[in-house]
Amino acid sequence: MAKVVSLEKLWAWGRMPAWASFLFAALVVSPSSALAQGRDAKATTEAQKEAQSQEQGVRALGTTDLVDPNDPTLQPQPMERRSSFTMGLAIGGALGSAAGFPNDPSKIGLNRYYTDSGIGAGYSGRIWVGAALRDWLTVGLTFGSSGLDAGDEVVFTGMVGFHVETFPVYFLGGAWRDAGVMLDAGVATGIVTPKSDTSTLLVDGGLASAVGGGLFYEGIRFGSKLGMGPYLAYDYRYNRSIRGGEFIIGWRTAIYPRQK
Repeated sequence: MAKVVSLEKLWAWGRMPAWASFLFAALVVSPSSALAQGRDAKATTEAQKEAQSQEQGVRALGTTDLVDPNDPTLQPQPMERRSSFTMGLAIGGALGSAAGFPNDPSKIGLNRYYTDSGIGAGYSGRIWVGAALRDWLTVGLTFGSSGLDAGDEVVFTGMVGFHVETFPVYFLGGAWRDAGVMLDAGVATGIVTPKSDTSTLLVDGGLASAVGGGLFYEGIRFGSKLGMGPYLAYDYRYNRSIRGGEFIIGWRTAIYPRQK
């Protein structure tokens, strides 16, 4: 009676041929590999279906359920009062003074070279160019000058700087849309001279810091491109050799040539 020898023993004894070993390995490994590949393919297909379903759902939400083409909050808002390029002119009467020293380090701070013009009356004017970024906000550059007659002395000043206008109560509508606040900041120069000899500099400000601000009303309108009204402002200049400022009350005009 022949003995039955297991595959393990044949392998151990080296009696199993090479082709049989290869066939045995293929029979053992192939089913498990095929099963794993089938599982991976099934998982990939399911993931793709889920992604497509989510994409279709997002599309549906974005085009039908959430976006209303008639929603007023999604419509472009036209500028009602101001837009694009703008320029303006302001002229008024001024009341102020200036004090300081000649622009000479050996004289600054010494009492015998100190001059105070006292209160004087005169004029102030400024122009500006810029852009109306919103109905309630304008930015640009400004150039201004002023002159005061203070009795025995006269005061002359000039400045260049940045100009900002805002209309903080624009949202209230009506006449409030034209009530504004302005701010100027930059560099200035100022001098005080005797009225009889304007070539003698009692005070020489050189290059000084300048800041100013004011309130205005622009409600007198001519069409959509021209607005004007009164304004009240204060300008101040300062450095080591000069201190001075003036109150101004006057009339201003602003042009918005591209406003429709």
